[in-house]
Amino acid sequence: MDTETFEFSEKLLGWAKEITLAELLDTPFTQAWTVSMMSNALFSCDDFTHPDLDSEKLQFSLHRISMKIKANQRMKLFNYCSNAVSARRQARLETEVVYHDARMAAENSKESAQ
Repeated sequence: MDTETFEFSEKLLGWAKEITLAELLDTPFTQAWTVSMMSNALFSCDDFTHPDLDSEKLQFSLHRISMKIKANQRMKLFNYCSNAVSARRQARLETEVVYHDARMAAENSKESAQ
């Protein structure tokens, strides 16, 4: 698996430093996604090399925090994320079908007119 990472601008990282993990965990619209992000990051952390000790400390801290969230709470949050992703995927597929059907109808109409 390719594990490409990106260098973000100092400006973007500066804005990100204004947001804390505590805020993300305590805010309703980010809570489920933050818990999911931590778990996914920890699950795939072996795909990446740690560039320095700070990265290893971050992994340890995320693991410690993640394990302090009750399992039933984590599962409810994961289920929310899973359902939201599935609903978005289904909506996108339905939109693609509607678009495809409209395009086919337009092409058929054009052929009939000729």
